[in-house]
Amino acid sequence: MIPMIPMIPMIPMIPMIPMIPMIPMIPMIPMKNIKKLI
Repeated sequence: MIPMIPMIPMIPMIPMIPMIPMIPMIPMIPMKNIKKLI
C-alpha cells in the first residue's frame, strides 16, 4: 500500500506535465496581456 500511495500522486502529475507544454504555448500570447493587467 505504501508504493501505491506515491503512485496515485504520480498519475495526476503525469497529466500535468503534458498540460504544462500546452498551457505555455497558449499563455505565451496572454502573458503579454497579463503583464499589461498587472
